[in-house]
Amino acid sequence: LITWSIDEDSKEEQAHLCYTNNIGYSTFCSYPPEMVKEMPKKVLVKEIQRLQVALGEQSKMAMLSQQQCERLKNERILCRICFERDICIVLLPCRHHVLCEPCSDKCQSCPICRVPIESKSSVNDAVNSDDPLSDIV
Repeated sequence: LITWSIDEDSKEEQAHLCYTNNIGYSTFCSYPPEMVKEMPKKVLVKEIQRLQVALGEQSKMAMLSQQQCERLKNERILCRICFERDICIVLLPCRHHVLCEPCSDKCQSCPICRVPIESKSSVNDAVNSDDPLSDIV
């Protein structure tokens, strides 16, 4: 919550209000360049430092998200039983797509929902192929 002071028209006060409790990326962009040039350098330096820290944290989060996405992509491809072969079987009636063919031959019920398997369908998923366009899903 930002509280306004009596002297809200001063450049220093506007800079302070913009900086105080500012946890997002909004900076001095709403101010004309002339006003920003006249702001105390100390305020501008603090804002730049805050943005550098925020950018560093954002970069870390993006890298972790990318690593998690890769991990989830690999988990999706590998059989949920052996974790060695690619998944290639859809179980019916539940339609779970989590097993390789050798493991599906050994299962009587779906390893995810435990519904008895009535039939199986072999699937050549684009993710499992050696096609260079396999990333397009």
